[in-house]
Amino acid sequence: MAGSQGETPADRTVWHYTTAAGFLNIIRTSTLWATSAAFMNDAQEMRATSRAYNATFENIRGSLSAEERKSARKLGIMRSPDPFQTFLVSACKEPDLLTLWRGYGGEQVAYAIGLDRNVPLSPVEQVDGDTHPNEPPNYRNDEWDEVDGEPVHVYDPDQVFVFGSSWFDVDYISANGGNSHETTLRRTIRDHSTAEAFKRVMMETVWGGAAEKDEGFSDEREVRMALELQPSWKFVKYRESRFGVVPYIELGSAQPSCEYVSRGIPAENRRLPILNVTVGPNPWPGEAAKAARQILDDCGYGAASLTSSSVPFR
Repeated sequence: MAGSQGETPADRTVWHYTTAAGFLNIIRTSTLWATSAAFMNDAQEMRATSRAYNATFENIRGSLSAEERKSARKLGIMRSPDPFQTFLVSACKEPDLLTLWRGYGGEQVAYAIGLDRNVPLSPVEQVDGDTHPNEPPNYRNDEWDEVDGEPVHVYDPDQVFVFGSSWFDVDYISANGGNSHETTLRRTIRDHSTAEAFKRVMMETVWGGAAEKDEGFSDEREVRMALELQPSWKFVKYRESRFGVVPYIELGSAQPSCEYVSRGIPAENRRLPILNVTVGPNPWPGEAAKAARQILDDCGYGAASLTSSSVPFR
């Protein structure tokens, strides 16, 4: 994705806040983690949009005909997507935000890693090969269908597909919806039967849930990346958390920029597009900055600039 004319480094930078352990892992491995949306801190993750559309529908249903109400109930934007299948990585528009320092700092120093949002990221392949190395029972049952009594190959569970690679700003919305939801809902009810409208509805269904969050999180000023992919055996890893076992993927930089990435990238991924690092508030700013500078230099990120937080938080 080419930068806009006159765009400055600050304009194209998004800030990924993380713990000290997260910072070390990112710099050492040149990867970011994108976690299944089902395990985010937001209990309504991926559901705020459909909730807003349903509330909007109830508000305007009196102005709709019986046929329009019937059509509305069939629309994908009225249904909540499955957050389990979407992987999210979050960043922020600001490099020195107290809300996030509090969330990630705890009793340790936190870090904000400034990434070039114009450089796409793609999942790192974890397993080689083109077929599931440990096929579970009935793995290929859905691969075939029957047409006129003959088996037809309709789906390959091992086909590699990755959708999404770019950062986008999060919009914060009311649970009751807003003018934009009413406009979209009325437009989609009106012309959802056309091919172009169907394509638009599919895009709004897939990404609407990722692009909008409850307004209660607005102080986070979030920018995020959302990816859907298959097969899981090739890309997905697992870690422990307070939610139990959590699926996640590793992301590395990928070129050239593209909206649809047909395959992931091999483990020997390119270096992440790190432009800056901000060291969070701490009692030893000089020493903390010196240590961060050294590991950046040692791991090949010597061109990244380094600053310390100006927030007097302790």
